[in-house]
Amino acid sequence: MGQRAFVPSTEGPSADGTKGFCPVYGGSLCGRDTSADGKKYGWTRGGLPDLGIAIVDNEMIMEGFCGQLISDLHTKFNISFRLIETKDGQFGRLKRNGNWTGMIGDVVYDKADIAACVTPTVTRNQFVDFSPELYFSNNRILYRKLDDKEWSYTFFLNPFKTKDWLSIFTISSIIIIMKQVSNYFLVKTRIRSIMSDFLLCWPIVLLSNEPVSSVTSWNISMLIYRTFTIFMLLMYTSLLTASFSTVKHEIPFSSLEEMVIEDDYVIHVVSGYSIIEFVTQTYQTNRLVEVESIAQGVEAVFRGQAGLIIPPEVIGKFIDKNCSLGFAPKHVFRETVSMAYSKQFPFKDYFSRKILQFKETGVLSVLYSRYMYIWQDCLLGNLFHPVDILQIFGPIIFYLIGVLISIVDNLYNIKGWC
Repeated sequence: MGQRAFVPSTEGPSADGTKGFCPVYGGSLCGRDTSADGKKYGWTRGGLPDLGIAIVDNEMIMEGFCGQLISDLHTKFNISFRLIETKDGQFGRLKRNGNWTGMIGDVVYDKADIAACVTPTVTRNQFVDFSPELYFSNNRILYRKLDDKEWSYTFFLNPFKTKDWLSIFTISSIIIIMKQVSNYFLVKTRIRSIMSDFLLCWPIVLLSNEPVSSVTSWNISMLIYRTFTIFMLLMYTSLLTASFSTVKHEIPFSSLEEMVIEDDYVIHVVSGYSIIEFVTQTYQTNRLVEVESIAQGVEAVFRGQAGLIIPPEVIGKFIDKNCSLGFAPKHVFRETVSMAYSKQFPFKDYFSRKILQFKETGVLSVLYSRYMYIWQDCLLGNLFHPVDILQIFGPIIFYLIGVLISIVDNLYNIKGWC
């Protein structure tokens, strides 16, 4: 897809009264008026500003998928074209007054014979004819990724789910009770305050200096528990470190339905794109805004709660790998991209046969893989996220308070024994 909308000129008739067009060589235009076989055809295409069109030796050339398709049609079948710029730079839409805009309008009003790389719709089919599909494109919602969430100390609970924490607490409680019972019945010592064991939990059990019990079952239980504790500590430390070192942004919505029904996001579409017809017929919403260009749509996405419906391959080069932008997981609308013919164009079948020939021989697939931009989102989960000392200061203080309480409790018990 290119960026500006262009149409072939219908000016400058040849001596026999037919229209003349400049043939295309490798995406550039030469100065001939007619093709060798006498066929003269018009071509129009559209896309994004400043992409797909260049000026070489004071001649407009079309690059990308459509430009190379024109070049191949000329090279293989000696078909000639001439391009001029569409006035409003749109693909084309039907206005309320019944007039067409953009490339479709140029074809409808006989200013051009062919519009390249446009999407067939029910409304457009009533005014122009379409070729077999050139390729398919998925429209998706471009949105600005949410900022990092406000820090919360519940972050330290994230490595394990609630049921995992409950399991750990239950197992540790059983071991602590067994330890107290064994001290009373086997070692013949009084049961100390159970508070210190629960406050320190794993350290009390693991660092205990009491002798090995003569009861085999107790020794086996302690061995299993200590092994379990070591594995859980390793897992917790690894997961917590990974959580500290990476950052993940919340996705505000995954589909257009969620965006329209559950969120307060405004839907932005580029004026003249076929997606407008789909959205207006499918969703009854007053939050649909048309923008004149993709630049305006991207700016609206940056400013606030807005989503721009656009094919990723169209906007990919425009925003490149901007890590603050992303696409919703589910696509909105799958569209077919074809050539549009004027109803009066006499060579529609001829062009359609050539396109089918290109499709069957794999030419269109090669052009798509060569010229269509493949969107690759930034992997924010792999970006390093530094940790501030204040973020871990709270848990350290909490742990030290628990240690101090346990020490005071033990000193009190020792004093009581004396």
